[in-house]
Amino acid sequence: MKSPIRMIKLGIFLSIVILAVGCSSDGSFQAPVRSDQTTENNTLSTVEFEGLQIQLPEGWAPVTLGGEDRLDTPRPRDGMREGDIGNSMTCVTRRAEQSIWLNQIHHNWTGCWIPGSALPRNRMDIEVCVDTLLAICDFGPHGTNFSGDIWIRIDFQYLGLDPDHIDLEHDIAIFYVQDDGTLLEMPHWVDWTGHALVGLTNHFSRYIITQRVSG
Repeated sequence: MKSPIRMIKLGIFLSIVILAVGCSSDGSFQAPVRSDQTTENNTLSTVEFEGLQIQLPEGWAPVTLGGEDRLDTPRPRDGMREGDIGNSMTCVTRRAEQSIWLNQIHHNWTGCWIPGSALPRNRMDIEVCVDTLLAICDFGPHGTNFSGDIWIRIDFQYLGLDPDHIDLEHDIAIFYVQDDGTLLEMPHWVDWTGHALVGLTNHFSRYIITQRVSG
């Protein structure tokens, strides 16, 4: 059996190690943050979208699309209210089938790749909507749960971001927009070959792409 003194020394040593790991290079403590953690209520700003107040996390702002005139507008989103940001959202609908190994559905360089085996039924209509003013994407029908992961792809060209002037891995984040307007960060990576941000999910939702702003 270990002596009480050795146990106390071991406890002190482990505490020092934990504190060292939790500190940044400048000595300030940084609590671990999960990728699916809900953001706190201290926000930089709030965006109203289709009547929903989206609470942005502190230090982040929505990516704005200065070149909306270059986007295709095949049809407006149904049920838009006058004055909403969502009134500028456009959509396409495409058929996805289980018999196809990979369904690729895109609109304005934004879309999803759905393995046929992940579809919940033999075939279904998939809707991809993008806003022309803010980088907000919507995939439907909402409530669709897949039997495997699907890829959400958001091209640099839609975002209007220059990879040579912004750190896409550090300064860009994708958030799920929940029904109450709070956000969950979506794990994603940069596909440099395909020039797109890519995230994995197993259900359809609305997403907002944000950019880090200097404090």
